[in-house]
Amino acid sequence: MLAAGPPHHRRDSQRQRGSGTGRVSVRIEVPGPVRELVEQLEDAEFETWTVGGAVRDALRGKPAEREDWDLATRATPEQMRRVFRRTIPLGPEYGTLGVFGSDGVLYEVTTFRHDVVTYGRKAVVAFAESLDEDLSRRDFTVNAMAWHPRREVLHDPHGGERDLQAGILRAVGDPAERFREDYLRVLRGLRFAGSLGLEIEPGTWSGMTAAVPGLDRLSRERIREELMKVLSGREPSRTLRLYRRCGALDRVFGEMAPVAGRGALATVDAVAEGGVAGAAEDTPVGVVRLAALLLFGAGDGNGNGPAAVAELLVGLRFSRDEVERVTEAMSGGLGPTVEQMADPVARRRWVAGTGWGG
Repeated sequence: MLAAGPPHHRRDSQRQRGSGTGRVSVRIEVPGPVRELVEQLEDAEFETWTVGGAVRDALRGKPAEREDWDLATRATPEQMRRVFRRTIPLGPEYGTLGVFGSDGVLYEVTTFRHDVVTYGRKAVVAFAESLDEDLSRRDFTVNAMAWHPRREVLHDPHGGERDLQAGILRAVGDPAERFREDYLRVLRGLRFAGSLGLEIEPGTWSGMTAAVPGLDRLSRERIREELMKVLSGREPSRTLRLYRRCGALDRVFGEMAPVAGRGALATVDAVAEGGVAGAAEDTPVGVVRLAALLLFGAGDGNGNGPAAVAELLVGLRFSRDEVERVTEAMSGGLGPTVEQMADPVARRRWVAGTGWGG
């Protein structure tokens, strides 16, 4: 297996695994407003489950944010509109509507679905009859679990809870097929492995590396969004090292792939230690870290040039203000040197010097 970091293990002596049914006895605390939405659909005789990352994180002992709780239901969008007084179209062609909970949070509710045509970018889907069909089209086993708040049962037909406990990231079904359905799953998988401290199962890793050339088919906006999730998380260098190891770093950054190798990737975490918490409120932490990554070595005259950096950022659809702030920092010779990154005081000084320091 490919190690991405120490796995998170969580043992529960009261947990009992179902016998061949994919159903596991656990306890997951679901926010009241989410439970209310489930009960409204269930009372209208539409089977409904909480799914995805919120279920995964709850099993890790890391309660999800309210807005991260997603629902999967047998109800079609038209039927949902009859159940709920107010809905927001978030992707009705994919079966997804937004529904406001009693806490004012907008929750995503999606009809059970399965993929019928895929182009490597985003699948064309059709509504499915069962939860099992829906879970079988998901990317990784740890994301293919569903919790029923009313019945208090975990449905886990692909062994996601077992993989989570073992610290393993495994594709659902055939890895090659999963990544061909949407090449963004390559980057998502690397992020899950790095951020959750999971080891990538060998077959899944082989499927990932084979699918890396398909990243060229993705829109730059989708790549930017995924990259910002990495850079906004904890210890992003763990994920970026996996990017480099499988070849995704070159696909994302092209000729701008950080020239300093391992030192440049470590820079991202070093800047976080050096005072990102004091950055200007209007500057996303991911942008600060991306700047540090791209500016690495500029102070030594060995980094990337301002024009090349600007071209990359424009291509990734960053705002004009974000592009200007990064290139202005480069013009001022503010790129961190290896020596600066090795010294905590110097790191803080560099962050302050970019104009993002407190």
